[in-house]
Amino acid sequence: MTGRFRRDRLTWIAYVLLAWFAYLQAAPGLVIGHLRDELHLSYSTGGLYVAAFAAGSLVAGVSSARLERALGRRPLFWSAAALMGAGAIGLTAGRIAAETVGSVLVMGVGGGLLLATIQAALTDHHGERRAVALAEANLAASPHAAPQSATARRSARRRRGWRPGWPRPARPHGARRGGR
Repeated sequence: MTGRFRRDRLTWIAYVLLAWFAYLQAAPGLVIGHLRDELHLSYSTGGLYVAAFAAGSLVAGVSSARLERALGRRPLFWSAAALMGAGAIGLTAGRIAAETVGSVLVMGVGGGLLLATIQAALTDHHGERRAVALAEANLAASPHAAPQSATARRSARRRRGWRPGWPRPARPHGARRGGR
């Protein structure tokens, strides 16, 4: 391998969005119990959330290459992030199973497209050093799924429901409230 590995703007944006993906990907599994209680869902209906995310990811996997050719990588990248975010908002705002399951399906499509686009972008951008970029991206993303579980659980225990505790991204280590 020749040359140094450089973390430029694209690399950092990809790392942050992969961490955000990891954070939101964990959500359906973490809130199913709360939704089952709140919406009086059966165990079978609760299982639809995981199936919806998986189905959305499958759709993304089948269509990502074609969408990238049609739209271009950059528009697909940002559209996928927006789609995953819209699904997360729908999951949080939904008050019936059809809305929340549909929102998780949207999260799966957006998340799957985002994941594929991030990996392709880092691979193409870093060439021979792609293994470093992909390893760092995964390492940076891995701790972001756990904090929301504790936050949602604390919020639910305080009888405020799970929604105030989710989706709120974890602050980077050492960051203070109020931006100071």
